[in-house]
Amino acid sequence: MQVIVKARHTRVPAALKKMATEKVEKVRRFFDRIEKIEIEFSEEHNPRVTNKHVVEVTLSAKNHVLRAVGKGVDPASAVDQVVAKLEQQVRRMKDKLVKRGRVASKAETIRKPSTRPKGRATEGDRVESSKMARVAPRVRRKGRFSVEPMTPKEAALQVDASGDEFLPFVNAETDQVSVVYRMSDGGFGLLEPAE
Repeated sequence: MQVIVKARHTRVPAALKKMATEKVEKVRRFFDRIEKIEIEFSEEHNPRVTNKHVVEVTLSAKNHVLRAVGKGVDPASAVDQVVAKLEQQVRRMKDKLVKRGRVASKAETIRKPSTRPKGRATEGDRVESSKMARVAPRVRRKGRFSVEPMTPKEAALQVDASGDEFLPFVNAETDQVSVVYRMSDGGFGLLEPAE
């Protein structure tokens, strides 16, 4: 597993890096398929903000990406907060995966030929079919957009100007489709395809 620790607008001592890495790696006890962990420390320099220390963690697994942000009066409390959020997200994701597995196995048993005589459906059949209807998520809205070549900075400026939450674009620096998104703290994040 790859662990990357970054700092933005602050310095991170080696002891803090070690402590944060150890605490975040404990999340693996809930979900052992994590391939990459990115921990980013930053500090707000606004005197009106009480929780100046911000820790953002991104966990990458094969088909899943989880992201959490913790804020605190010191870096250690921000790390504790982000780890608690990550544990909650990982548990929720694992529960969904387990439930999907159970529902799929029920669906397979329902599709087997029934020994019941044909005719009117029983109450049990209606309950099972209503459970089956809730299995797959539905796409409720579709849209089209043009993917323009631009730099990540230009994409962030466009998201900021438009008020949108995200913008897919072709990264002019890498020639790959990327996404710039607005973060909860007002900054911008960049999603790029894995190599």
